[in-house]
Amino acid sequence: MTVRQRLKRSEMRAVFCGAVLALTAWSCTTAEKPAATGDAVSEPRKVAAMEIRAEGTGLTLALSAQEVVDGAVVLVAVDGVPPGGGSPRGQFGEVEFPFYPVPARGPRAFEAVLGIPPGHATGVAQVIVRHGGAELTAPLLIKDAQYPAENLKVDPRKVNPRKKDMIRIVREQKIVREVYEAVLAEKLWDGPFDYPVKSAITSIYGTRRLFNGEPRSFHAGLDLRAMVGTPVYAPAGGVVAFVGDLFFTGRTIIMDHGYGVKTVYAHMDKIAVKKGQRLARGHAIGLSGATGRVSGPHLHWMAIVHKTKVNPMDFIKVLR
Repeated sequence: MTVRQRLKRSEMRAVFCGAVLALTAWSCTTAEKPAATGDAVSEPRKVAAMEIRAEGTGLTLALSAQEVVDGAVVLVAVDGVPPGGGSPRGQFGEVEFPFYPVPARGPRAFEAVLGIPPGHATGVAQVIVRHGGAELTAPLLIKDAQYPAENLKVDPRKVNPRKKDMIRIVREQKIVREVYEAVLAEKLWDGPFDYPVKSAITSIYGTRRLFNGEPRSFHAGLDLRAMVGTPVYAPAGGVVAFVGDLFFTGRTIIMDHGYGVKTVYAHMDKIAVKKGQRLARGHAIGLSGATGRVSGPHLHWMAIVHKTKVNPMDFIKVLR
């Protein structure tokens, strides 16, 4: 049976499988929460009412929140950009980020997506926007998210890779890094993102993970409960930037949504898209599985903003 046939059959069984899924699926952790009310570290928010103004220029700067936790996403809005004057440029620490036009808000409106690195120092940080000779600076209070910890049992080889595995891992890291670094100057998403799988959240973003009792990196994504063969869908418009089988994440898809915004779909069983393919929201991209470093079948969903791995929940709650 082809992937497309399996996707169609799975969709026909969606109502029945939705009930069965809650009883039969298992994933990396014991904690479960429904996706509709997932355990998001950062709360829903709208663009802040407070504005920073540059005297004599007409430029204004506003952030979607005045305080966030590490790993959060912030929407940066700039208004009053002179027609024909080009786009503003943003800076946060050593990260420079581009702005995209927002025609719905007028010809002088621009926005940018900013990701706060996990583990970022707490305290007041500065978001800087420059256009022409003008510079605007907005304070952003960053708090410690106090992410929890969990211990997982996996294949020992996936915890302490062999020498030949390390050669493969280093090669794959270089490939993925190049994908993350590429910036597509086109906004392909429209509105908040959807969940790629409508299921329960089994492991939240930011969890400090121990594999077989050994501490490793934090959980850089969101785990959604899904049996092997569960259809996975594009949560927003984008282009397929990478398709491959990686040591840790197994069969993996990376979507580029433009302006530094990317999403990753890991541990897939089947992949139904190709590199370079443009996808609309809701396009079936494949079937979930248990490939790579896993303790059970699930979908590992990651969100990337300018190479920073952020909380995918904020793509649902903050982006527009």
